[in-house]
Amino acid sequence: MAVLQAPWGSYTLQATASAYENYTAPLTIPSPGEASGTLEANLTLEMHATTLLMRVVDSETGIPIPAKATVTSSEIPYEATVDTPPEGGTQLRITSGRYVIHVVAPGFEPKNVTIDVTGNTYTINISRKLSRVTMSLVDSITGALVPVSITVSGPLYQTLGLGNTTILAASGAAQLVLLQGITYTISITPSNHTTTQEPSRSHLETPQ
Repeated sequence: MAVLQAPWGSYTLQATASAYENYTAPLTIPSPGEASGTLEANLTLEMHATTLLMRVVDSETGIPIPAKATVTSSEIPYEATVDTPPEGGTQLRITSGRYVIHVVAPGFEPKNVTIDVTGNTYTINISRKLSRVTMSLVDSITGALVPVSITVSGPLYQTLGLGNTTILAASGAAQLVLLQGITYTISITPSNHTTTQEPSRSHLETPQ
């Protein structure tokens, strides 16, 4: 609350605050003969509002990535956590100002960005977090590597071009490049053997 002392008369009252529209209104302080005591003026400020379209993309290809983003502000009490879909972006109705966005997505490095919201669209680039996994099949009798066909399926594997869906390994071993923290299904078909199906592996990670 602000307390002002002024002689009677007509005034223009102006109020400004960060993230709010400026307020202007006429104010009349009556003469002592007309009124006495304290005159109270309650002001209602409208917030600056804009529609923010936020997109999270792979830094190498620009392909949209499903992620979770937490938006906070130090200027006003605000915090929101939203999911960004793979087919586009997420819209938020927020006020103009400075915000911090924390983005996390499986298979990618977490990222913090600070933005000044003055426009409508913001794109956040995130970097891949990769593991290299060597797959091989050994003959149980001879101990020799068996030529194999390896099929890989999992989120974003083919979309980001991490490798071929089917890999022919004549030497019996192949190295796969996979996103960390993702569940993959890997099928190995050896030559002249029955197809084997490895179980899905959650959080398949190896030292880089």
